[in-house]
Amino acid sequence: MARVRATLAVVEVCPTSNLRIGGIADPLHHPVHRFIEAGVPFVVASDDPGIFDTSVLDELAWVAREANLEPGAIENLLERAWRSRSEVLSGREAAGR
Repeated sequence: MARVRATLAVVEVCPTSNLRIGGIADPLHHPVHRFIEAGVPFVVASDDPGIFDTSVLDELAWVAREANLEPGAIENLLERAWRSRSEVLSGREAAGR
């Protein structure tokens, strides 16, 4: 986790896909809990929403609920995702645009 933080990497989590494909039987075992605890930056996405019948908002709500995040967490996660776009991380665009 420290190495991920040191590289300034941002981890993408797709809860529904992670649970189904990764064989995670209990949501408490999803790695997002460890990312939050360790301060590892992550963004929430939906993987193949047509196949998994989910949306980004569903996935954000799942993370907020399962991680017992405070009110406003979904908005914070959306803002983090916007700041984590490749244009921003590569320096081609400022985060606030």
